[in-house]
Amino acid sequence: MVLGISGAGNAAINATDVTNVLNTNINAYVQDSQIASVDGLSINAVANEVFYDALAGVGVAGNAAVGVTTAQHILSGNVNAALKNTQVTEGNVDVTATQNTNLNTVLFMANIAGSGAGVTAVAGVNTLDNNVNAKIENSTVHNGNANVKAENNTKANTMVVAASGAGVGAAVNAVTITDVASGSTIASIENSTVKKGKTTVEAINRTDMNTGGAVAGQGAAIGAYAPVSTMENTVKAFIKDSHLNDNSDMSSVSALSEVLQKTIVANISAAGVGAGLGATAIVNVIDNDVEAYILNTDITNGSIAINAQQHSELEGMVASVAATGVGFSGGINTAVNTLEDRVKAYA
Repeated sequence: MVLGISGAGNAAINATDVTNVLNTNINAYVQDSQIASVDGLSINAVANEVFYDALAGVGVAGNAAVGVTTAQHILSGNVNAALKNTQVTEGNVDVTATQNTNLNTVLFMANIAGSGAGVTAVAGVNTLDNNVNAKIENSTVHNGNANVKAENNTKANTMVVAASGAGVGAAVNAVTITDVASGSTIASIENSTVKKGKTTVEAINRTDMNTGGAVAGQGAAIGAYAPVSTMENTVKAFIKDSHLNDNSDMSSVSALSEVLQKTIVANISAAGVGAGLGATAIVNVIDNDVEAYILNTDITNGSIAINAQQHSELEGMVASVAATGVGFSGGINTAVNTLEDRVKAYA
């Protein structure tokens, strides 16, 4: 937790900032081996990242009070699990790569000025670029099931409270929240043979962004709140240049991308004399490639299901109130959702 407090008879300036930068590389491999075990073989690569940040800033001054609060998470990672150049002659094979990211941020800023201006600026930025890969390559699985799974789970919760007040003059609040989640989630079997067993290849990418904010200003008040979320991911599950022989159960290849985005905003601007204006703009961009496929692969004595899905759920609730005793009051609310997904399932 970071707390900043400033006070002055004339002018008070207060700034609080937290920046987290993390790069991870997790690898789990079995290669160039011969394995026979009734207990099977399990290869797991897992990255778990959890952040809790709370920032608060307070400024009080006779004339002008200015406060700035910023929180940034810049995260990148590679999680890889693989079976390579290996023969497994007995037992099931499980190859799993998992990335779990959980971001929790609370931002608070208040500025009070007797005369002059009370100005508050709050910025929250989450930038994530994670790549998750699970695969079986140049290998043989005999008398056992082959399961390959890549999973990327991202959750970001951001809560903002910004307030400014001015007895005489302007109260200005500006809040921006930016979430960017990108990367790839890939599960695959290439140049391999699975005999007398069930084959499952699964790639899952889940992104859950939640933003809540309260913006309040008193004086000649202007409040602006702008949350922007961008999701650009590649999700692929495939079997290529391989052989699935004597498989009695149904095998499957599936790719799933799931996006949940919720924004709740209360924007209040009140002015005794002058203007009261509240403005909120919500922008969501989802641009994902989701593919599940089989190429150049022989399938004998069995069946297979191929499935690719993109599920997006966007929810925005905005309450904007502007009031003035003498002067102008108004509220402006806009929401822009852009979905440009490409979903393919084929053989």
